[in-house]
Amino acid sequence: MLVSFSVENVLSFQEGQALRMEAVSRGKDDINPLNAFPAPGNDHTRLLKSALIFGANASGKSNFIRALSLFRRIVLHSQAALEEHDTPTGHVLPFLLARESAQQPSVMEVVFYEAGIRYRYGLEIQAGRVVGEWLFYTPSARETMLFNREGQEVEYNKQGFAEAAPFVKEGRVQQTRDSVPFVALLASHDGKHSQHLVRWVNRLAVISGTQEQGYMGFTIELMKKDAEFKAWLLEILDYFQIADLNVVEVEMPEVGLDVPDDQVELQNLLSSLNRLSKKQKSQSLKVTKRVVAGEETTRMEFPLSFESEGTKKLIHLLGPIYDSIKNKRILVIDELEAKFHTLLTRFLFRIYHQKNASGSQIIAAAHDTSLMATEDFRRDQIWFVDKDSRGSSELYSLVEFKERARQLKAHYGRDYLAGAFGAVSLFERVENIEEMM
Repeated sequence: MLVSFSVENVLSFQEGQALRMEAVSRGKDDINPLNAFPAPGNDHTRLLKSALIFGANASGKSNFIRALSLFRRIVLHSQAALEEHDTPTGHVLPFLLARESAQQPSVMEVVFYEAGIRYRYGLEIQAGRVVGEWLFYTPSARETMLFNREGQEVEYNKQGFAEAAPFVKEGRVQQTRDSVPFVALLASHDGKHSQHLVRWVNRLAVISGTQEQGYMGFTIELMKKDAEFKAWLLEILDYFQIADLNVVEVEMPEVGLDVPDDQVELQNLLSSLNRLSKKQKSQSLKVTKRVVAGEETTRMEFPLSFESEGTKKLIHLLGPIYDSIKNKRILVIDELEAKFHTLLTRFLFRIYHQKNASGSQIIAAAHDTSLMATEDFRRDQIWFVDKDSRGSSELYSLVEFKERARQLKAHYGRDYLAGAFGAVSLFERVENIEEMM
């Protein structure tokens, strides 16, 4: 479970900014109990199941998601990078709009629960090198250091972090390039705490809501392998009059070319290609829908391509969403509601909040202001990204704005569009647009 992710001097974020998933417990903001669950072994802390990030175009929403994705790549893939210039740490860019920031390290830190333990892990990266790295944990009430690395020098907890001992000599890390996190090396040698970190990061998945076709293969394979997923899928799709989904295999068409008789090599190549195409079968989905004819209800089968773009996207995305619930993943989605009607997006989150009791979480960048409805989301689930006069992105929650009314509003979308919370379009008045046309 994610508690928080923070960045400083990364991409468009100059000052330290953090997305926090801890649910507030005060007064009228503590609503929608299905939207949060208790932290492992801590009844006093509850974590949110989802968070939505709003902001104008180019405000920094996608940059925050990119930072999460970069963090994942650095932890999981730095050690495997063969070429020093191609390591994931080399893709971390500081805030470039201030000269002093360009000369300072970029910082990323995550707080999370894994195996019932609360951890805090962070990285400082400069010019492709790990100049700082730390791992703390909270075995009981007090946070304790496991290790703290500065460059290639490291201090570690000899009792709580004995897994580091074989790879530290005279206070310096061994067998670890300066572009590779120390935890990556330790996890590859079965270090307990470092494996907890890597296992958690491995369950962090970042996907795009505008390229959902790429997940069709994943959803189809899940349908074939997991009967529970298909039952779960059909239960949801019943609301859309879809009674069944079936995977069909189609042979690839033969390549028909008029090849002269004297071109024997070309004929042989064409024959080989056609033999190969017969073995290669593409997979697609067929949708069975209920059709009412008079007083009778029958069923008809259609290709999935006959369905609306929203329904197709829903089916494609339900595979990764189910997988996130089953495997306790943190699913990060950019442009979530593209092609979705407002009610469909809200329906999807209602299903997710109801069925997710495993510890999965969704973080999504969104534009649909009708999602700012307290019927479906708490104020601490609504986040904004805005840029200041220096071009630096700031991240903050709706719950940070004091609610003066005795009761929460039903919707906050209109207030947001009126500029009450910042993070709106960079055109403050319609006249600004008219002047540019």
